[in-house]
This record gives sequence, structure tokens and C-alpha cells, in this order.
Amino acid sequence: MTNDIGSDTVIVLFKYQQQEGNVSSDPYFTEFTIPTGLRVYYRYADVPWFHTVIGLHVGHRDDPPGKEGTAHLLEHQLSSGTQGLPLMNPTQLERWIGEQRFELNHGSTNNDVTVYAAKAEVQRANELFDFLHRFVFLPRLDVGFEHDRQIVRHERTTRGSVREREARSARDRAVLGSHRLATTEGCPEDVVLNALTPDDVQAMHRRYYHYRNAVMVVGGGLGIVDLKRVLGDIFTQPYDDRAPRPQPPGIFFEPPRPNFYHSHAKKSVESVSVEYVWHLSPLERRNAYGFVVLRNTLSRLLFDRLRVEEELVYSVGVHQGFNIDRVHLVISTKVRPENVDRVRAIIEHTMRNVEGLRANFDDDRKRTVLTILFEDNHIAGQISNATHEINIFGMPLSPQERVGVFESLQERDLDPFVDLLAPERAYVELYEH
Repeated sequence: MTNDIGSDTVIVLFKYQQQEGNVSSDPYFTEFTIPTGLRVYYRYADVPWFHTVIGLHVGHRDDPPGKEGTAHLLEHQLSSGTQGLPLMNPTQLERWIGEQRFELNHGSTNNDVTVYAAKAEVQRANELFDFLHRFVFLPRLDVGFEHDRQIVRHERTTRGSVREREARSARDRAVLGSHRLATTEGCPEDVVLNALTPDDVQAMHRRYYHYRNAVMVVGGGLGIVDLKRVLGDIFTQPYDDRAPRPQPPGIFFEPPRPNFYHSHAKKSVESVSVEYVWHLSPLERRNAYGFVVLRNTLSRLLFDRLRVEEELVYSVGVHQGFNIDRVHLVISTKVRPENVDRVRAIIEHTMRNVEGLRANFDDDRKRTVLTILFEDNHIAGQISNATHEINIFGMPLSPQERVGVFESLQERDLDPFVDLLAPERAYVELYEH
């Protein structure tokens, strides 16, 4: 099958320059929209298979108030029955998928998006896309509801004990205040979960599961001409006036109130989890990349101080997260009770030591560039990165383009975060074990 991109107008997101004056015609990702409104990002690779992701702009934030968990329950309902296929239980469906020579990720839902992924050999493209279209856009939604409700209930138990969930809820209320996201929950408590109905799930599917509210990312050996033909033949639901979900506005964060939470154990305390959390408004891509370098700097400095020098902890985690309307940074570790105050003092001193952060910025920027250069640049990873960047920034960058942004960063790119990441603006949680 061919990889000819044809005469259609495409957006070339990146062209890899092999040497000076010699630019490859192979784009990093090519964007096009089929006539019925589905937006597609495509990348060719010389392999006998292809990988695809469908992302729907619907998540926990879109659950109606008092009906938290609807988007998540809908995600599970898609596996319980598909129009045009025999009714199958989960075991039978997995067996059928294997017989078709497909791989399927049945879905995942977060605050922002719901994502489904699949993989097949190139010669099975028609069959896979036909199934994926039916699975996502033409589910039955009239069977298996109580079973799927019970699955969500079981999944809730994997997200921590009642005490842990109470701590998480307290943090959301303190940080987000009256914002809708303060009460979103993918696995709600039974008083809410038990009140959800099939009508709730069906209404959410009608509102959000349509082509204009979706994006598809495809990578692998399926040529773009064949891909356009297959999608044009299968994704044929009439173009309607349903609009994509509007981009939520960025959240402006005041210091959390209250800014401290201590969850006490009922029995003797063996260890205490210490967690600092900061929330920021959305960042432009360059600032976001500077934020990544800062995270890496903090991770190294805190590890050196807390574990290597003072031997207070086994590990310390520093994680950042990017959502469509906010960014967060989390520092977490677990310590013996008698070391809590010392560990907190070191974390807060590190956050206040702006000159120390600046002094390490260039070294950690270079380390970040090396991490990108050493990435295993496989198709699944490219698609995962592209899907995330499309959701957050609107378009994906290639590894080489990302390197270019990181190499342009300077110490002054830390300035936007100096005041926002002051210890006084953190939410601090102590959780006894």
C-alpha cells in the first residue's frame, strides 16, 4: 500500500532535516479532516501494522452535577454491546477480538478526555476501523448496565481506602473551591453511583460521542491514501450541527484554603506520607517545557538532600501534570514520624532557594534534551505523545522540535514560577500509615 500523501492540502507539522540543504518530504504528523468532520493526525512508518487512537473530548468534568461518574460508566458500557455484533460478555469479546487479529484498549477516562486505542495488521485495516467505529460511535447501551456499575464500584476500591478518598476530596475542595472540578469523581461513592441510569449514559453519548468532538491519531504502515479511503467509507454518519466541546477556560488559583490536611491513623504510626501540591493556570508550550526542566531540577536536588546527604527517605517523587485548564506539581515522600518536620523544612528551603534552582537549570535542561534524544521512538510512543500534545497544546511536536525548544530555554524562563511555587501557596498533606 502506498504512502503517497496525494494532492490534498495538509498541515506539515515537522520536516526532518537530514543534512543542511536536504529536507525530507516525510512529515512528522499530517493533519486532515474527512468530509463528515473527523479530524485525523497521521504518521507513516515502514512496519506491517498500524496503531490508532480515538480521543473524545469528554471526561469527568462533563458529568452533570449530581451525576458524577457518568463519563466513566459510559466508557465501560461500550464494551457491553455493539450494534451489528453478537451480544458477548467480556471474556467472549476478548476472544472475538483475538480471532479478528486485533488488539484493543477498551478505554480510559480522565477529567479531560476519554481515549480508545487499537492495533492491527495493515491488511486488516477495513475490518479494524469498521469495528472501532461501531464500538465507539454505535454501542448498544441497553445491556450490561448493572454489571458495569459494579465494575466501577470495584475500580473505586483500587483508588484507595475511604480515608484516602476523603483526603483526596478535602484537597480538591481546598484547591479548587467552588469550581466544578472540586466535586468531579470518576468512581463516585454509592449514593451517587447507584442513582445513575441508562438514560444518563445514553444522553452523554449523544452529546459528546460524535466526529466533531473527536480526534484520531494513526501511525504505522497503512498509507495515507488507503487510510483516507477506509475512513471515508466507514465514518459516514451525516454531518450534523453538534459542536465540539468548548475549550474550558484556564483556572486562576489563589493559595488553597485550608492549605494543610493531616489524616491521622487509628493505630500506632509507622510512617507518614508527606505531600506538597501546587496548582497553576495553563502554560504556553515554552513555559510548560521550562516547567519540565524545573521539575527535573527539583527531583535531583531533593533526592540528593533527602536521601543521599541526610538519609531521611528511600525515595522522593516530583511529578508534574498538564491539563487543559491547569497545571500541577507534586512533591511526595514517605518518612518515619520523627523525621516529618526535618523533611518538610528541607522541601520548603529548596523551593525558596531560587538561586540554587537557577544554578542547576542549565545542567538539567541538557539532561532533559538527552532524555528526549534517547527516547525509544516507537510508533505507540509517538502516538501517545502526539495525542497528549494535541489535547493540551493543539498540535504535536516531533522529538527534534521539542529538543529545539528545550535548547532555547534560559534561566530567566524560571521567573514565571518563582512566586507561584512558594511553599505558602502549596497544599500540604500528611497521611499517617
